[in-house]
Amino acid sequence: GNHCDKFWVLGVPDLVFEEDNSISLKSEFEGTFRTFGDVKFRYFKTLSRVLIIYDNEESALLALHNLQDIEFQGINLKVTPINPVTIGDTKLSLPDKGKQFLISPPASPPVGWEPIEENAPVIDYNLIAAMSRLRLPGEHQMVHQGTNNVPSIVITCEFEGDEDRDYVCMSSLPSSLVQTSRPPLH
Repeated sequence: GNHCDKFWVLGVPDLVFEEDNSISLKSEFEGTFRTFGDVKFRYFKTLSRVLIIYDNEESALLALHNLQDIEFQGINLKVTPINPVTIGDTKLSLPDKGKQFLISPPASPPVGWEPIEENAPVIDYNLIAAMSRLRLPGEHQMVHQGTNNVPSIVITCEFEGDEDRDYVCMSSLPSSLVQTSRPPLH
């Protein structure tokens, strides 16, 4: 069948869904719709609704028209047609170009895309040498002042052959000494 031979009945009372025939209102409920033609029922208890499916469109339209304001066991039921979802074409169209970045990137790059070659990092040895001449060996240079959430960055200048320094490289610490952990970032 197509969408015109079906409709929903909303707000169906729990007793219609009851399996126990002695208290179930299912047969009385179905009788309301059988007067309009051959019909099938699909029950959706958790949604309190029933899908009504007629054998032909005429019976469905007649039932839909006559049962708009149906009262069943003192409860007003809502009868609503199933509206088909149509989006113009049978295929979905792409979103606007401006919104396509929200979708996952394509599995392969677009046609004609070329990777950009990154330049090698620039190391200015003249600047490094000039900085080292500004400080005496073993003197500390604060590069970034720390805050409560961010540690300070300090450079200690040294020259080759500077054996009498009073600081130790981290890699030469004995394994029994535990390095101070970084403060948490809140």
